[in-house]
Amino acid sequence: MPRASQNTPVVLLLGKRAGDKRGKDLDPIDEWLADSRYTTLEAADVFQVLEQLSDFTVRERPDLVFVHVDSMASDLSALRKLTKTSAYEPAVPIITFGTDEAGRDPNLTFTRLAEQLDRFIPQRYKAAERDA
Repeated sequence: MPRASQNTPVVLLLGKRAGDKRGKDLDPIDEWLADSRYTTLEAADVFQVLEQLSDFTVRERPDLVFVHVDSMASDLSALRKLTKTSAYEPAVPIITFGTDEAGRDPNLTFTRLAEQLDRFIPQRYKAAERDA
């Protein structure tokens, strides 16, 4: 797992947590994130995401903060309003991903998710290596 970044994390909004029929929280996206190359932090809700984004006391930040939400549209709208720096671009990259997508073809699903994350995260590593 690579070192954590000094930049603001990418926010990953996930749909409702998928569990098995016995009620266990065995979400394939959570498992994939835990095994991925990204440093991650799971938030309990959108307010905790905002807290993580605004906490400048930590020395190293995760690459991404993810949270499972009940209403993707309303939470996305609220986060965009609260993290926007200009009329055109949010200061924080926010990616949405429906958990139902992981059930179709997990390999293709996780490849697409990694491609979305790599649009933001590799640039950070290149900048960190250049500055070192």
